[in-house]
Amino acid sequence: MGFAFTGGGKPTLIRGVGPGLLKGDDTLSGKELRDPEIVLNELQTIGGVAQFVPVATNDNWGGSDELRATMNALGMGELDANSLDAAILHTPSHTVYTAHVQGTGGLTGLALAEAYDAQFSDKTKRLTALSTRNQVGAGSDCLIAGFVINGDLPKRVLIRGVGPGLVPAVPSEKVLGNPVLSLFRLQPATGSWTPWGSNDDWGGSVTLASAMDAVGMGALDPGSRDAALLLSLPPGIYTAQMNGVNATTGVGLIEIYEAPPAAQTAPLAPPTWLSTGPLIAPIPDAQHPIVSVKDPSVVYHEGKWHVYATTADTRGGWSMVYLSFRTWAEAAQAQPYYLDQNPNLTGYHCAPQVFYFRPQNKWYLIYQSQHPTYSTSDDLAKPETWTAPKSFFNGTPASVVDGWIDYWIICDDTHAYLFFSDDHGRYYRSRTKIEDFPNNFEDPVVIMQEANAGDLFEASCVYRLKGTDQYLCFIECMGLHGHRYFRAFTADRLDGEWKPLDEANSWATPFAGPNNVTPEAGGTLWTNDISHGELLRSTCDETMTVDPHNLHFLYQGVSRSATAPNYSQIPYHLALLNASDASHSADDSTGEN
Repeated sequence: MGFAFTGGGKPTLIRGVGPGLLKGDDTLSGKELRDPEIVLNELQTIGGVAQFVPVATNDNWGGSDELRATMNALGMGELDANSLDAAILHTPSHTVYTAHVQGTGGLTGLALAEAYDAQFSDKTKRLTALSTRNQVGAGSDCLIAGFVINGDLPKRVLIRGVGPGLVPAVPSEKVLGNPVLSLFRLQPATGSWTPWGSNDDWGGSVTLASAMDAVGMGALDPGSRDAALLLSLPPGIYTAQMNGVNATTGVGLIEIYEAPPAAQTAPLAPPTWLSTGPLIAPIPDAQHPIVSVKDPSVVYHEGKWHVYATTADTRGGWSMVYLSFRTWAEAAQAQPYYLDQNPNLTGYHCAPQVFYFRPQNKWYLIYQSQHPTYSTSDDLAKPETWTAPKSFFNGTPASVVDGWIDYWIICDDTHAYLFFSDDHGRYYRSRTKIEDFPNNFEDPVVIMQEANAGDLFEASCVYRLKGTDQYLCFIECMGLHGHRYFRAFTADRLDGEWKPLDEANSWATPFAGPNNVTPEAGGTLWTNDISHGELLRSTCDETMTVDPHNLHFLYQGVSRSATAPNYSQIPYHLALLNASDASHSADDSTGEN
């Protein structure tokens, strides 16, 4: 095991646990390293040459009162006083160390190597890197590195699973040729581990390469099959696990480094857009005489686009529909599944939002019933499996004075946020702790308000901007002759202040509206309205992440020549806006967890 400090060395507790493993898992009996020994090595420069020098050893910790008190203070698992486990409490004078756990007398078996910061009160120095190298087996014999993030704020962490990158230090025939790296986070309430990220082949990412260079990691070949993750992680307990593709085995290395904060990019530029014609139209049948399809939510998952949307029928009834297709060119041929075919979802439900909530490994469908409501499913592509509706609130909160409409959920590292409007110029926010979601939402508060209701109307969306510490919110408004457009706002945190995005905040200069949309086929734009819709996301999870350099917007519009006796009979269709400077086409912009 290797570890390093930033700011200088500080008291550190290092353990080599063998017999102590049985206290947590008696199925390891007979597999444990019965008598581990620790050798602590320090990186020194001697005669101009950097080399590791042994500075401390221990065989059998002996039940020391000082060690026991430190273990208890750090929340480490207790060791029996007479166990043969090893432990060292050491104050390093340098910053880079390795701890070798080995069996006395040539013994072998399973062992746990641990290094803990033993002096949290000193914030000028901290443990910022951890690594472990060993033989990687198949299945449960994978290589595991656990780590804990302390404090109140998220940390940006770079994790690597290195196999081919060990050559030539390790002969090529002995390394793990194609590692897969998986990260899990402990859910304290249930004691279960939630998948938090994975990678197979790092792909030469410029962002990853830059982060590796910034923390002083050795470079990886851009075409190598090594794995890497760069994530912003909330405080908690994590394990990084390394396996080989197709159960292959070999020597592997897991490295965990505190990464520098993400570089701030230039503010989001107001986009101009190219619009397709209508791609998704109402498809009525004998039981569903629908005239409108609108309010779409869209994710890409397992090779398909999945769209949930509102429908309106000739009787003025509102419901929802599900469609899926592989490419946008196939969207018009997608066959609808009307959600009222699910016995749980008959009646009035509309304006859906769909996402995958990683902490619970479940899909969530958020919708309006009129109050904010949700259903869950284990399979996005099986709309018949959505559960019966449940409300986020018990009745209407007293702070909601003129109704509520068009609900949107987004999560950061600690909270889930609910945003909505009221068609009267108010924009609301509520939140709950992420471990409590979907329960215990606070009373909503007004965070933006306009005297003219049409200037802050409905259909809001909120996204995290990939590669930045910024969030984007846009809200549908009413412009000339009541035609619809979107104003945009940005903030540096979801509970922070929303500031208008320059040149993307009015009818004349909208975020998206008739005045900054051009038909991609030339001629006249098919609609006078750019209305309720959703951006294509980079992932399908609760963070609602979009790439600011690759924006695509699925929206509702209505033919310029259409007429209707009332709102429910307006024949909305769905079309796609593509930012004129988008880095990829819509079908090449897919992302999922």
